[in-house]
Amino acid sequence: MFRVIDTGLQDFSFNICMDRSLVELRKEGLIEDTFRFLRFKPCALVGYHQSVFSEIRQDYCKDNGIGIGRRITGGGALYCDEMQLGWEIVFSSKSIGLNINSLEKLTENICGAFVKGINKLGINAKFRPRNDIEVDGRKISGTGGTYESSIYFFQGTLLLDFNPEYMIKSLRIPVEKLTSKNFDSILSRVTSVKNVIGYIPELEYIKSSILSGFEEYFGIDFYKSGLSTKEEDFLKENRADFAAEDWVYLNEFDPVETKMISEIYKCDGGLFKTYTRVDQKRNLLKQIYFTGDYFVSPTRTIADLESYLKDTTLDELIFKIDDYFKKFDPKFQNIGKKDFLNIAVQIINKVNFSKNTGITEEDLSRFIFINGMRPEDVSSAEFLLLPYCAKKAKCEYRNEDKCISCGDCETGTAYKFAERYNIKPKTIINYENLVETLNRLKAEKIKSYIGFCCKEFYIKRNDAFRKSGIKALLIDISSPLCYLLHKEEGAYEGIFNGETSLGAGVLFKMFGQMHDYHIADS
Repeated sequence: MFRVIDTGLQDFSFNICMDRSLVELRKEGLIEDTFRFLRFKPCALVGYHQSVFSEIRQDYCKDNGIGIGRRITGGGALYCDEMQLGWEIVFSSKSIGLNINSLEKLTENICGAFVKGINKLGINAKFRPRNDIEVDGRKISGTGGTYESSIYFFQGTLLLDFNPEYMIKSLRIPVEKLTSKNFDSILSRVTSVKNVIGYIPELEYIKSSILSGFEEYFGIDFYKSGLSTKEEDFLKENRADFAAEDWVYLNEFDPVETKMISEIYKCDGGLFKTYTRVDQKRNLLKQIYFTGDYFVSPTRTIADLESYLKDTTLDELIFKIDDYFKKFDPKFQNIGKKDFLNIAVQIINKVNFSKNTGITEEDLSRFIFINGMRPEDVSSAEFLLLPYCAKKAKCEYRNEDKCISCGDCETGTAYKFAERYNIKPKTIINYENLVETLNRLKAEKIKSYIGFCCKEFYIKRNDAFRKSGIKALLIDISSPLCYLLHKEEGAYEGIFNGETSLGAGVLFKMFGQMHDYHIADS
């Protein structure tokens, strides 16, 4: 028998404190297995492992009365308001008749129960791994969970209706200007109950449908209840803590004010964005911070690793990570020691590159070293790969491997760079052409190249680069328009008509400083 409580419309500090109370009190056996419905007053919430500075537009939120908070579960940043119905469940691993041995399996089953419930509303929803629920490819519910001491805690939100402007402006979605196209892009990825069935049913009917899905899926019974005395006491004693800066800005630093090196890394377990404070004079890693949309349990595991790596010399960083895994044997989901070692190598490469060239942190954050590319390999790169979308839309050579350096776009600047430093330029006209080019370079035994692409493309298509085995420095372009406009498939085919910006000046800056460095060194 599961208890059902409904805490109604509350601010984020109440709701997050209530989450913690459910977990703590259930672990102590002071409350029963519980299903909760909740709603939020307008707020922007980061996942437990994320950075507020990196994920939330704080000025906009503060100017518009949007609260800023941190959840106790992992996952990505969310904008929440009264047009979303929150739902969550806390229970003992023995309470449902399933042999659940991983967070992934738990997610699949609980989302299956939720889908069964909202299908009763006439919504043809499906679960999409890792943790989304979609209708015709558009997200209608996001979920996340954790487990502590054999107690599972899982939560989600159902979009009843939504305003994309608030979502874009409160979260750091990479949009330079808010246009109708930006809103169309968001709307093409997200949907709501109102969009799907044309209206919002009574909340009580929605809730009863969801509970019915769980009853049928798991064979469990529910009864309605209010808050227990223990829960009320917990809220009185702890609610203020979840609104305090010590919690909201937990273990983080302001990347605007702190000198640091950033890194992006994609693996099976999710996306890591890593910020590292480095004392270059002493070759010392002062602090490392992992953010992203990954899931680990228990939630303290990442924080423990971050703490273990503080004040480590870069020469010892690899060994220190290896030592952490040997000593503590952490249990990750789809994340392993090799992933953290790869991140460490990338950070060390960037630090060394910065030392040898004096290149700015802003430029350095655009760099991705792949296939063992080292800073010392960059100066011997033999090819420069450029995206066709950096040429003018009406350029007669836009979809050709040719440029006359007319001065109308940055591709000409890149071709002039290639000529000066005796590197072969190549315009990539579609995704197939990229694969063909990489295969040809591999067959010609080319050792290394430099390429421009957006990080969004690299995250989705990194296999093409990695499988070639060729060392490469990829430089993030400054305006990945096709992704912002949700036209990446057309871009892959070579028919995207937008114009991106390369930021090609970094090439001359980088090679000029490297050249000066080598002369001084000799």
